[in-house]
Order: sequence, then structure tokens, then C-alpha cells
Amino acid sequence: MLLSLFCGAGGLDLGFEAAGYEIGLAFDLRTDSIASYNHNREGAERGHVGDVSKLSLNDLDRLHQITFEPEGIIGGPPCQSFSRANTVYLEADPRHSLPLAYARLLKSLNQRKPVKFFVME
Repeated sequence: MLLSLFCGAGGLDLGFEAAGYEIGLAFDLRTDSIASYNHNREGAERGHVGDVSKLSLNDLDRLHQITFEPEGIIGGPPCQSFSRANTVYLEADPRHSLPLAYARLLKSLNQRKPVKFFVME
């Protein structure tokens, strides 16, 4: 079972699902992305609208309805704020810290039970 962060409509997740993995929980800030994510998958709605920078282990456990111990974590934090293609650098851009939010969740989950792998796109 995997945790998907910054999942968007689920393109990266689709690849992992095709490889035999199950997505336990998936998060994105955009409501339309999560609506598409859940619409295109049968069964339980695993996609949730949420700010990854504010997620805690308690949030994950509550949504999963049991202690959440994913085998892996996948996701691609938005890169617009630090991309070389960005010609307008704003110091206060909150997207700068999103890779650190990913790392914080990875560390917390790894302390609970070792995570076998992570993919940050």
C-alpha cells in the first residue's frame, strides 16, 4: 500500500497501480484534481483534498481508519517556485517548502515503521 502526495488527477499513481501497488491514501490541494482522481477509480475514494504541508500521522490514521503504515510514498511536489523556467522568483512563495513537507511525512512514517521506498518526481 502506498501514500500518494501531490497526486493531481493520478497519473503517477496509475503507473504504480499498473505495477500491482494499491494506493491507500492520496492527497492534492485542488478539488477538481481529487474529483477526477476518485471518479477514475473503482471502489473506495482514496483521494482527499488536503494541504500536504499540514498533514499529520493522526490525519492519515483517521482517514485510513486504522494505523497507516504504507510500504512506499510517491509524489511530485509542485516545482514552479524553484524551476529554472520560473522568471519571477518570489521569496514568499509557499511552494518552496513543499518538498520539505514531503520529507517530514516520510520521516514520521519511517519512524513508525520503515518505509521500503519513496519516489519524488
